[in-house]
Amino acid sequence: ELAARRELVFVGGQRLAQVLNKTTLREGGFHVDEASNKLTLKLRAGLNPNTTTTEVAVREQLFYIWNHDNIAIRGIVFQHSANQFRQAAVAFQEGQGRECRNIIVVDTVISNNGQLGLENYCDDALMRRNRANDNGFGGIMGGNANGWLLEDNQTNRNAWRSWAGGYKGWATAGLKVLDVANFTARRHEAKYNYADGFWIDTNNTNIKERKSAPPKDM
Repeated sequence: ELAARRELVFVGGQRLAQVLNKTTLREGGFHVDEASNKLTLKLRAGLNPNTTTTEVAVREQLFYIWNHDNIAIRGIVFQHSANQFRQAAVAFQEGQGRECRNIIVVDTVISNNGQLGLENYCDDALMRRNRANDNGFGGIMGGNANGWLLEDNQTNRNAWRSWAGGYKGWATAGLKVLDVANFTARRHEAKYNYADGFWIDTNNTNIKERKSAPPKDM
């Protein structure tokens, strides 16, 4: 149940730990009582609630692309999304018999989101110098695609929510790819994840060699 929760609270820039039972609430934690529509925080010693900034996440997905080509994101910060279970803060997806391609994500921060950071199911994707760290379910995931190039990205300290909630099964990881052809990752950093750091799942082909070129980073 805890792994599927979507609430996030930050006090003084620090993420608080959620508990399901109010009797287990400790310093640096919070509890949500839906029946009474009440949020209870227990701040760490020394924090003054009158002078310290408190932030409560309210938005779900922050950036969502469906069946579109030629999309570029550069230098944007996506954080504090109150995602649904296994939902990504930033997502590129296809469906209904259509395809998407030519996706660029460069110098972008996708961190401290409630569930997954970045999800991509489009072809010919370039992801370079991004930081998908400290997300509750995972950092970067995707698949069913062709022609990915990942360079100098970080997926660190992810899956803190899923593993704290006892969910250690399908998909939770720092980086996970499934059914991707012609996939290259260079100088990738995956440290201190609570789940698997770098998960190459089934049906991936040509992991080092490429048949199609990724879009140029202009």
